[in-house]
Amino acid sequence: MRADRDFKRNNSEDISSFQKEKSDSFFFTKNSDQQETQTAKGADPVAQKKTAPPPTPVTDTCKNTDTPEAQFGAQNPGQIFEIGESGGSRNEEISLWNFCAGEITLRQKHKEKLKELAPKWKKTLLTDSEIQIRVSGAASLSGSQDANHALAIARANSTKSALISEGISSDRIIVDSNVNERRLSPEKTPEGAARDRRVDVSLFKKTLIANKLLPFSDAIISNLKIGAHATPTPRQLAFRKLLDFRGNNFIRTHPAMSASADVMLTSLLGGSSAGMLQVLNGDIRQAKYVDNRNKSLMLDYSNCFKLPCKDTNSGTETFSNDSASLFINKPDTQSKNVFISDWPGAVFPLRYPDPKSGPFVLQSYKWQMNFTIVLGVRDSGFFTPLKSVIWGVAANEDVDVAAKQVKGNAPVSTFGKWTDGMVTPMNLEQVMSGASCRFFARGTDTVCQPLEK
Repeated sequence: MRADRDFKRNNSEDISSFQKEKSDSFFFTKNSDQQETQTAKGADPVAQKKTAPPPTPVTDTCKNTDTPEAQFGAQNPGQIFEIGESGGSRNEEISLWNFCAGEITLRQKHKEKLKELAPKWKKTLLTDSEIQIRVSGAASLSGSQDANHALAIARANSTKSALISEGISSDRIIVDSNVNERRLSPEKTPEGAARDRRVDVSLFKKTLIANKLLPFSDAIISNLKIGAHATPTPRQLAFRKLLDFRGNNFIRTHPAMSASADVMLTSLLGGSSAGMLQVLNGDIRQAKYVDNRNKSLMLDYSNCFKLPCKDTNSGTETFSNDSASLFINKPDTQSKNVFISDWPGAVFPLRYPDPKSGPFVLQSYKWQMNFTIVLGVRDSGFFTPLKSVIWGVAANEDVDVAAKQVKGNAPVSTFGKWTDGMVTPMNLEQVMSGASCRFFARGTDTVCQPLEK
């Protein structure tokens, strides 16, 4: 059986343009020559016609073009999803997708992106010997499990070879031996399957976990706190509203948490650091929609995240907030109040699938996040958890889109108590070597398509 799905010929064969129009919706707009591939029953096809931009030229070819999925791959170039470092432009996590169906060769667009990023990544690797590159391959759902596993690993190895050809040392590149199970689409269309024919590439700081402090460092911790975020100032609220109806987006945010501790750190050799690492353990983002015939639809974004994940500003940061952590470069004893705060948010489309005509309109949403904060010391590539605490945020509200109002259970935070070591068992080494939560979250409004229920 051919690896990567052999789609049956039906209305879902329509090919979408990859040229995303600038609109208020965070979903891909569709080719104006055809009806929306996932148009809901009862929608007006005429209302969904759009003027499509010129297609991006395809500069490479695919060997396989005998199925709708394969044709989609051949008629559209390789695609890239990437995010820059918070407050900067150092891209450390990317997805290369729309590989040709059943093939492992990088598309031309993929090669160009790796060539662009390689000099920056080489400089980063030279600056910090603990940073490595993880390459994880994926395949669409068709074919046997064994065939897809082999295809995913081969795509990852092909990407590794491309990085080596750009001058990156092979011993700094790790190919994930497990197939990437994260699904970026329900794969109801050829375009959806293209999102899962991909390779994820991320830079990370190699971290080994120690059960007790190494003999080169010592830490005294006091005044541990965790609670609600400080009341937002008018200036903060002007920048980030708690409730916003913007374009086709419903945006709900919550100034949820602030945690801190006084740390006195002794480093006998230098190079020790202390700070807080936040891990996202659970994330529920679901929205209910109703059309004018009272038909309902549920959108579930759980497939967009791979949990648990490190909640850091970039893939290679030591802690969740390096600027609020303590770093000692030479033998010394220093003290600092280390801290972390969080103001998370959830975004849902007001109308779906079309940002103007719907026909589905947001009626209610459920949002829940669960975190673990670990206060620890990093020394000689080892991280020692000293204290930890769990906290969460939850909301469940009805939404009146016309009136731009909500009612129900507004976002509220809950907090546990600081405990010694790890409050919940988890593989921190694996978490630290994976992609950041930020990478997954940004994908929900760009490349990841929710599950429809």
